[in-house]
Amino acid sequence: MTRTKSALTANSGEREANAAEWRRLVDEQAASVLATIRCDALEAEGREWLKADEEAFKAPIRAKYQAEGSPCFATARPWDDDFVTPQQTRRVLSLAFSATLNAGVEPTRFGVFRM
Repeated sequence: MTRTKSALTANSGEREANAAEWRRLVDEQAASVLATIRCDALEAEGREWLKADEEAFKAPIRAKYQAEGSPCFATARPWDDDFVTPQQTRRVLSLAFSATLNAGVEPTRFGVFRM
């Protein structure tokens, strides 16, 4: 099956739109979780939190996620080594699986780490 250039461009545009929507949802979820924690803390103190205060609290969190949420931003800092392009995925996963299958498993005394 062959694709025309316009079909590839349309799919690319759709993927970009989906990625942008996903990033917006992540930004909103992070802001909402932190706002819930803040609201609960204020309620525990017997204070009220107005809707306008909540929005003012969430806005800079969303802005920070939007500015710093791209893979390029993280890779430009010492947070990770690099990002994997789609063309590199098979090779990188093969190397990772090979390394894990050939390494011994040492017993541990700790639980599960989540990131």
